[in-house]
Amino acid sequence: MELRQRKIATGKIKAFFKHLLSLQSHRIIPIIPTKAALPADKGNTVIPFAPLVTLLYGLLAIAGGAIGYKQAGSQVSLISGFISGLLLLIGAYLMFGGVRLGPILSASVSLLLIIVFIARLIKTKKFMPAGLMVAVGIINLIALWATLPAV
Repeated sequence: MELRQRKIATGKIKAFFKHLLSLQSHRIIPIIPTKAALPADKGNTVIPFAPLVTLLYGLLAIAGGAIGYKQAGSQVSLISGFISGLLLLIGAYLMFGGVRLGPILSASVSLLLIIVFIARLIKTKKFMPAGLMVAVGIINLIALWATLPAV
């Protein structure tokens, strides 16, 4: 039964990303980077810091939710970790593509996670996992802030 559910979930995720790519081909949302969004020097591949930190933060949120479910049987941890991690991964993907929605989505999710995990850190007074998520969330917000254009 679990294998069948995993296959269904995997199929839905693949269908979601195919839908996103079809929207890009119709120019509804620009996801794939254009030549203007690519680095000028083609000899060196430069990975921007903010999308990379957001990508790692999203993976950490998903892994943390899975670990919380495995250790404590918390379905809330599993679902919230998966949703917040997926939103962070989508934000990182959009940032790699040069879409303006990417940093906004990533910063919003990061700020929400920081608030939730500060409350949990105050309640439990344990660094793991709340302190780690707060620290990485603050690093992610700083990285996202550094990408803002100067006014």
